[in-house]
Amino acid sequence: MRIRATASATRPTGTGALLELRGLSVSGHWTEWRAATSDSAVVQLPEYIRSVQARITFSAKDHAGKPAVVSLYVSPRGGPDPRPERQANPEPFSARVYATRIGLVGEHTANGHVIRRRDRFASLPSRRGLNSDDKTNDYVVEICYSRTNRCARAPVWDVGPWNIRDDYWNPPATREMWQDLPQGTPQAQAAYADGYNKGKDERSRKVLNPAGIDLADRVFLRDLGMTGNDWVTVTYLWTAPATDDR
Repeated sequence: MRIRATASATRPTGTGALLELRGLSVSGHWTEWRAATSDSAVVQLPEYIRSVQARITFSAKDHAGKPAVVSLYVSPRGGPDPRPERQANPEPFSARVYATRIGLVGEHTANGHVIRRRDRFASLPSRRGLNSDDKTNDYVVEICYSRTNRCARAPVWDVGPWNIRDDYWNPPATREMWQDLPQGTPQAQAAYADGYNKGKDERSRKVLNPAGIDLADRVFLRDLGMTGNDWVTVTYLWTAPATDDR
């Protein structure tokens, strides 16, 4: 479904603002976030929705002024897209990816959480599946580690590793970047193993490991019993197709 978003904000030199939208579907779950590419843009949401939520993230360099929202308007744009076919026995998408430990106690995550020892959360390289704050768990992953035969669930509270626009769990047609890679293959993995994008991430840094997910200390050490970075199976629980009966 297409939504027109028009925002007005004061942005002093050295500051920026990112507007994202998501929708509450008719089946009662939130879609992933989609970024508006300008102050007045049409945002494509992946399915029918009954309400819209907006998220504005400000950024500022040291000693820059304070940005602020002046106004925000959202409205439907034309009719809904053709309804996708329902899938029998829908299951969320899973992939085998390389996991690394976050650490960074005392630092802030992308949703504002201050990292503590024995924290339980995950980081994925895209804002599309990022919870708005550390009190919401709309986007949760299940991680399973075969060496210890343990599994754990964790909300997504941060963005990374390596990239910030690599929603590799989505099909290539709807993936934000790297649409020539197969679904389930992180760009960092392809860069590290196959020299994809000359072995660099989206910010032109040399990729030093194939990580597709970062795990906070409690998930990494206690829940899964990992002693070093390794391959895990991740299920992106919010990706199960909608099953409304309209």
